[in-house]
Amino acid sequence: SHEEGTGLVVEFIEKFWCPTIDSSDLTYL
Repeated sequence: SHEEGTGLVVEFIEKFWCPTIDSSDLTYL
């Protein structure tokens, strides 16, 4: 589903940029 795909993207981003950006900021994407 789209939500599952988004979750994978969030995990991918967090691995490289967290804690530079907060996961809460990703809710706006």
